Amino acid sequence: MQAGTTWLEKSYSSMRLINFLKD
Repeated sequence: MQAGTTWLEKSYSSMRLINFLKD
């Protein structure tokens, strides 16, 4: 069940990246 973790990590990384670029 690593797919869930991978998806969560990807989503989290994307959110952080967006926030970083927005700043």
